[in-house]
Amino acid sequence: MYWNFGGSTVVTNNKIRLTPSSQDKRGWLWNEYPLESENFEVEFKMEVFSKPHFGGDGMGFWVLAGDHDPAFSTDPEALCGPVVGMKTDFNGFGVVFDTYDNDNRRDNPSILVLKSAAAGSPPTKWNHDQDFATDIVTKVVSDVEGVTGTSRTYSAYRCLAEFRNTGKTSKVLVKMLRKQLHVYVDTQDGVGWKFCLAVEMEQTYKDYHIAFTAATGQVADNHDIYEVSTRYLKDTDENFDDAHMARLDGSRSRGSWTSFAFGIVALVGLCLTALGGYEMSLLWSVRQHDALRIVRTLNTSLVAHWTAHALCVLLCVVTLSWLGMLFNAPLVVYRIVALASGSAQLDAMRVSQQSHHVRIWLQLITYIITELYYLHCFTYS
Repeated sequence: MYWNFGGSTVVTNNKIRLTPSSQDKRGWLWNEYPLESENFEVEFKMEVFSKPHFGGDGMGFWVLAGDHDPAFSTDPEALCGPVVGMKTDFNGFGVVFDTYDNDNRRDNPSILVLKSAAAGSPPTKWNHDQDFATDIVTKVVSDVEGVTGTSRTYSAYRCLAEFRNTGKTSKVLVKMLRKQLHVYVDTQDGVGWKFCLAVEMEQTYKDYHIAFTAATGQVADNHDIYEVSTRYLKDTDENFDDAHMARLDGSRSRGSWTSFAFGIVALVGLCLTALGGYEMSLLWSVRQHDALRIVRTLNTSLVAHWTAHALCVLLCVVTLSWLGMLFNAPLVVYRIVALASGSAQLDAMRVSQQSHHVRIWLQLITYIITELYYLHCFTYS
């Protein structure tokens, strides 16, 4: 009710499928009633998925001028076009969920904002091959009033979000308040809102209409909408505390810091893994060599060894890498106990009796698992 649809869109009892996971499909959904306030928020639940590892192309949430109303056209593809399913000459703005990595920069799936050119300007030639890199709205909201009423400096015009093939629906909250557009996501359906982006829009969109589009290309996903709700806001309403909620790697500055931190951790972790393997090889050779000499060699590097590991754990804490902290926790606890009991250094007699082998195995296994995790984080940060 109150919705029109066309293109490849199919309506079922519990969802609206904008596109199936078939090549070269485009679908749209249009709400008949215009927005009655310039301050509003729209919350919707969606799912993007298919069996292949790669999917595409993406979908969009749009706020469009009334002259785009497909009821004025007999063409079932009235809104369809190449901009994640939307025609190129749209009037309004869109929050785009760009799934496929066209420019091979490894920064997808991502969420960004596109808006139409100012009146009288030449039509925009949308840069789809570069994932709209030259078209994104980049005027960020740098001084955001949080729920506490204090001014916080935080800015982001794009964010990375794993909304594809999660096995769950994702929720998105789009809030327009005082000509500022804020986007929050919950990719785990209930875990909680996380800040994505906040940009200046420089105009109001009262009397515009809500719409959705999606498109597939050579790779394809199902693009499903489950729920859509709209609420009008007052100009005096406050935003969420964006800086506190910023957990997605969205801003350029935070992305650079995260990449640098995990680069350091991955390098130190690689050295620790090599050192752990070396220590294991020495312990296995105890029967052929002098145990006292081997113990002296290992104990000499003990302080530097444990300090390097502590650095890795500290960087995991600073970057809020909960998995990294979890993987390192058993070894950290083991070493704290060893320090407290005065048994941190290896003992020649116990080495000869292979009593230290459990400790060395725990160390090596921890280093291998965490190094794989560090490399993964560095690659995708």
